[in-house]
Amino acid sequence: MKRLFTLFIALGLGMSTLSAQIFFNENFEGGMPSGWTVVTAATDGGWLVGNSGDLSSSSFPIPDNGGQFAATNDDGCGQVCDKLNDILVLPAVDLSSVSELVWGFEADLADLTYQGVVENAYVSYSLDGGTTWTNLFELSGNPTDWQTITVDLTPLVGNAAVTLGFRFSDNGGWLYGYAIDNVLVYKPYDYDVKLDLNAVNRFNLLNATIPFSGKITNNGLQTVTSLDITWTDGVNNYTDPLTGLNIAPGGSYNFTHSTPLDVASAITYDIEIEASNPNGQPDGFNTNNPLPQK
Repeated sequence: MKRLFTLFIALGLGMSTLSAQIFFNENFEGGMPSGWTVVTAATDGGWLVGNSGDLSSSSFPIPDNGGQFAATNDDGCGQVCDKLNDILVLPAVDLSSVSELVWGFEADLADLTYQGVVENAYVSYSLDGGTTWTNLFELSGNPTDWQTITVDLTPLVGNAAVTLGFRFSDNGGWLYGYAIDNVLVYKPYDYDVKLDLNAVNRFNLLNATIPFSGKITNNGLQTVTSLDITWTDGVNNYTDPLTGLNIAPGGSYNFTHSTPLDVASAITYDIEIEASNPNGQPDGFNTNNPLPQK
């Protein structure tokens, strides 16, 4: 007889009590953040906040990201809609006393061409209150899923008034769109590893063997040569001490834990997984581990 069990997985946040210098930390669950503004000539209002059902269209279906996000949808706005310069503008920040800064977020972008015109999406900045904008980084598309983007903002430190923005251009055509979520602007630590777990089915057959795998991203300033990956069911802990690594700042490493979960009983398993102890040091910023989709 086939039996199913329910699996719930969380990503552990570690035990470090260090606090990061965070300038922005936004997931849009409360709507458009206070102080954020929109530059647009589009008839639909440009950048909007909602969920996948609210903001998707037939040619720009935005994957569900577990809640609300911000997006500008050129396809849904129509063929004559003007999204030549759609900017979601963050409040200005003082970076005069900051030495390093990182801008991280999740993005959904097709980056496709239609009728000979290509769309572009950028992270941009202004040093004159939004009068003029400079593109700092251009995104590449992934038409089928969200991607994690990390941008080094160190070239902007030392300025007393920096305005950051997410900029989309349809270049005068009728294109697709640009969606963003989980925006985080912060001063990086020497050691900061981010764990992204590959999706695991919530319901599985009795006696199944379930491996845990994913990606470790080094968001810190130092190269990571070792770390621990631990999962627990609340009773037993299983730790893989990984050594001989060479994860440069901004680099990543794919892993599969050596101990899978053996489904011995038709019960709910509460599983927590964490990456810790990069180079034997505390993870300085341990709240950047989003839950996986299930």
